[in-house]
Amino acid sequence: YERNKVWSDELSLWQDAAEKSPQMSRPQVYLGNALRARGDYSGAKQAFEKALTLDPEHRSARTNLANIYLEAARRDSARSSEYLQRAEQQYVRVLALDPTYNEALNNLGSLYLMRGDLARAEELFANSLERNPNFSDAYYNWGQVKALRGDFAAAAQLFERGLALVDDGEMWYELGNARAQLNQLPEAALAYRKAIELSGNDSRS
Repeated sequence: YERNKVWSDELSLWQDAAEKSPQMSRPQVYLGNALRARGDYSGAKQAFEKALTLDPEHRSARTNLANIYLEAARRDSARSSEYLQRAEQQYVRVLALDPTYNEALNNLGSLYLMRGDLARAEELFANSLERNPNFSDAYYNWGQVKALRGDFAAAAQLFERGLALVDDGEMWYELGNARAQLNQLPEAALAYRKAIELSGNDSRS
């Protein structure tokens, strides 16, 4: 009965595991993920940092720490530059250990996209897809780069390739925008309807 309380949710499970195994990095990573899912970014950051004191080469812990900074940059425009720099440092360290790590490649590309460095962002998204052609996030992000460059035909192709992997409302919305820019209005309307269908009243359309 007492153990059922611990296993009641992800947070209590990994809090218990971290307390019972203070020298293991993995429970700290999962605890950080659970805290982040609850919106406790400060607690998540502490958990990921704790994991890295135990294992400085832990790929997921360092990537997740970088993700915390990247999310902070999106939330806090006044300190965005500072948070982006911190995130970049962590992603670069991850990729120095493992240049093939897809999440770090894609998220570092997103960071450069936020900075407006389209060339570096595009290079990383292409690299990510070369290593994993089934990574839908990279198609979405690369499509955004192509749209910002004004290459809406290429953007539409990338969004469609991403949608072949996952039915995503935001990607349908961006496909609608690309098709509208190409004056392909029936196709744009279809994409917007799909976005609304998947996203409901929260759809950007």
